[in-house]
Amino acid sequence: MKSSLLTALLSVGLALPAAGDGLPDFGLSTVTMATPGPVMMRVHPDGSGPPFTEAFQGSGNRVDATVTLLLLDAMAMPIWNFPAEDIWLQAQNGGLVPCGGGAGLIPDRNTDQDGTTVWVAPPRAGGHTTGLTLVYVNGTPLISSAGLDLRFTSPDLDGSGSVTLTDGGLFTQDLFGTYAERSDLNWDGHINISDVGVMAGAMGQGCP
Repeated sequence: MKSSLLTALLSVGLALPAAGDGLPDFGLSTVTMATPGPVMMRVHPDGSGPPFTEAFQGSGNRVDATVTLLLLDAMAMPIWNFPAEDIWLQAQNGGLVPCGGGAGLIPDRNTDQDGTTVWVAPPRAGGHTTGLTLVYVNGTPLISSAGLDLRFTSPDLDGSGSVTLTDGGLFTQDLFGTYAERSDLNWDGHINISDVGVMAGAMGQGCP
């Protein structure tokens, strides 16, 4: 009787998938963006900017730039409940300054039972980036995020954590001088009255 029970338990155990080790595999884990880049996200230090679902792509067109991370271990098993604070988006060439002093923008939540987390909610940040954006897990960039052509701009042009007269001065220079992407706040290729409206409306905003 005991022998039959042991055999049955072993057969059930062998039929179950092997448990993963819960350690992220930086080659197997994947990062995707809903719309292929280049895409521009406008971020505000108080979080009042548009969500990732309303990013900009050329001529001011709105597109979905939701970033999705699938976190897998070395056995290709999904890693569940991995802490959001240990995952972040970081501009390859710097320039993105998140509120709170973190290295980058953390996702909306911990990974779910499928090993997935997303960036959708409006970030709290400032600064401006021109290069690619990488996804970091525990301080290491994922291989699959190497081509994430996601850029950021903000009325907080200097990345100080608040929109001040200093930012207004930089914006005015760009408005009446040579085109500078940092002040093209709706990414339509021009710095004009629509950008002036965004900048004026953002004055005084700051990190919580």
